[in-house]
Amino acid sequence: MDAKTKKVIRDNVGGGADKVSFKKDGAIVFKRSYFYRHGYSAEKFGAAIEERLTVQGFKIASLETRDAWAAWPRDSYFIATVRLEGSRL
Repeated sequence: MDAKTKKVIRDNVGGGADKVSFKKDGAIVFKRSYFYRHGYSAEKFGAAIEERLTVQGFKIASLETRDAWAAWPRDSYFIATVRLEGSRL
């Protein structure tokens, strides 16, 4: 994935994420930390990321979500891992 595409994803899609990582295998990992869920879930976070990617014109090949809960004082995260069509699998 080229630097321009990564910048578009970070700036326009990753707005709801605390961290956006691009893996060598083509996966894009979005992480959002939380202390209280307040009705939010990993699935809702994944759906928001999917919608933002679609609006920017990206086609999603796969989307996986998970809730990485940790007891206080460690941080808990909602994680969405996305693979775009045309990425190396």
